[in-house]
Amino acid sequence: ITAVDDIFLRSGDNGAGALTLNGTLTTSAADGQILLQSDSGVTQTAAAIITTSELLLGGDLADEGSGNFVLTEANTVSFLAADLEDNLSFTNTTSLEIADLTYSSVCLTTESICGINIGGDLVLDVTGSLTQTASVIVGGTSDLTATVNICLTGADCTGDGLNDNDFVGEVTATGSTVEIVDSNALTTGVITAVDDIFLRSGDNGAGALTLNGTLTTTAADGQILLQSDSGVTQAAASVITTNELLLGGDLADEGS
Repeated sequence: ITAVDDIFLRSGDNGAGALTLNGTLTTSAADGQILLQSDSGVTQTAAAIITTSELLLGGDLADEGSGNFVLTEANTVSFLAADLEDNLSFTNTTSLEIADLTYSSVCLTTESICGINIGGDLVLDVTGSLTQTASVIVGGTSDLTATVNICLTGADCTGDGLNDNDFVGEVTATGSTVEIVDSNALTTGVITAVDDIFLRSGDNGAGALTLNGTLTTTAADGQILLQSDSGVTQAAASVITTNELLLGGDLADEGS
């Protein structure tokens, strides 16, 4: 399916059925958009690559974003937003920004999604950097991989100017630099970076930082900064390996 501006596909609108992508989806405009909705999940076969500026997945109704959305081919997307009941797995061949997006077409279809808000597990595999200008809320676990940087240091989707990030389950991550800030409690698995790791819990609420996996920087001058308003603990074998370790900060909620 090829369009200049917009593509909207939905399955299970008056019944039940998955959306299966067997061919490429491409928008050619610089601000092109694709909106995918299903009550039973979305999958793509080999070579069914998505190429667009903005990709929106699901919506605010349960039958718009139920089932697993598994989009793990060599997609090329600049901006991503998802509102889903279940799991999301997404692979991208360029840097990816989690953003506040609105789909609007000449066919009068509209859908607004701010950031990522999913009930299940999140897997993101990005060639380039993973950044955010809208919040990330994940009900399950998060597995984040980027060939450059992961910068998820907080963003607002509620309009109060405060960080809305909320990783409920364990977070694992690999990148050159990995920075993750949670508004509440944060539990990490294995976090590996070349240069720097920054983890913070209780940024806009309260919650401890719990280390369940190793934290490792591989550069000779690697650094790790840990902050929390409710303390930091590490489980057995969750070893910290780095050149420089910094704990807390000059604000009370950074080192309480």
